[in-house]
Amino acid sequence: MPCMKAKIFFMVFFCGRRLLNDMKKQLNLHVIYNVKLKAFKSMNKRLIEKILDRIPSHIKPINYLMDNLDIGRESAYRRLRGDIPFALEEVVRLSRILEFSIDEALFEKKANRIYIDAPAEYSDPSKSFFEMLRKYCSTLSQVSAYENTEIHAAQNRLPLSMIIRNEHLFRFFYYYRYISVHHDNAQKECFFSQTVIPEEIMSYRNEFIKQMPNIHRYCYIVNSRSFFLSVCREIQFCFSRHLITANEVSLLQNALFDLLGYIKKIVVKGVDDCCNNILFYLSFPEVGANNTSISFGENMVSQFWIYYNHFIEIRNAEVCLMHRNLFETMKKYSILITRSNEIFQTKFIDQQQQHIDNITQEFLYV
Repeated sequence: MPCMKAKIFFMVFFCGRRLLNDMKKQLNLHVIYNVKLKAFKSMNKRLIEKILDRIPSHIKPINYLMDNLDIGRESAYRRLRGDIPFALEEVVRLSRILEFSIDEALFEKKANRIYIDAPAEYSDPSKSFFEMLRKYCSTLSQVSAYENTEIHAAQNRLPLSMIIRNEHLFRFFYYYRYISVHHDNAQKECFFSQTVIPEEIMSYRNEFIKQMPNIHRYCYIVNSRSFFLSVCREIQFCFSRHLITANEVSLLQNALFDLLGYIKKIVVKGVDDCCNNILFYLSFPEVGANNTSISFGENMVSQFWIYYNHFIEIRNAEVCLMHRNLFETMKKYSILITRSNEIFQTKFIDQQQQHIDNITQEFLYV
């Protein structure tokens, strides 16, 4: 009998331990599930916030999701409420359309990470130019919705925002970037007279021009010696290789004179044709590369231009603030010529005019 009781005791003991272990495993699985569910909901919430932040303010988010994801109204509502998650392909599509980083949208710990939006395709010049202009217009459309938007730009050459105003300069800007990629056949096949800009690029150019008057405050810090010189040298390069004719050079020179006249009027009055405030500073230190700091609402974005028609875009708040503060430092080592310092005004205008006049000479010197 004692032996039987001992067997029963050990059976109950070991069965109890097994049952207890099973209960612990289930409890652990339940805890892990809840933790993962909580983390998933948090990620989904951040994703929804990012999507809502990037959708243009004049478009209803529900309608935007219905149009771009091809889903019904109720499905759009459920996604924005967090009742059901976005599918992976939907997240990828929205990140491309709305220009945001999936990593930045999903992951919370990003204090030591900087997310950079940079081009990855260079082989097709027309396609890469189109993507650059589309991306630029997307950012401009977003920031122009805010009344307090302000753009600071450090320029060592004429920026696209000025070149794009003139059809002939914009065409040359596109042409020169095209032959820079297909340089092997430039002299044989790619002549300026034969250049036709694709309709989709011209469409974004027109959209860009429409958005520009909505930005009410600009500040340009420029290299006086090289501001017009770079594009003048590019025209000279093409002319010396018989890629553009003398008549076309004359056309581009007149376009540059018109642009210079427009800048001169701004420097004297302090406003453009749309009464937007524009400041021009002449920088004593050299500006290494064109870069732009845009502040809008409580947000900032920084753009750093690389090789002609591409730019890197950064939206990390700390980096953008540091970049914006750099402009305040640059102003201390620059001369304001807008509605002041007439001697430097005249010297700046005369220097750019001389560059334009000398395009047909053998070589342009700084």
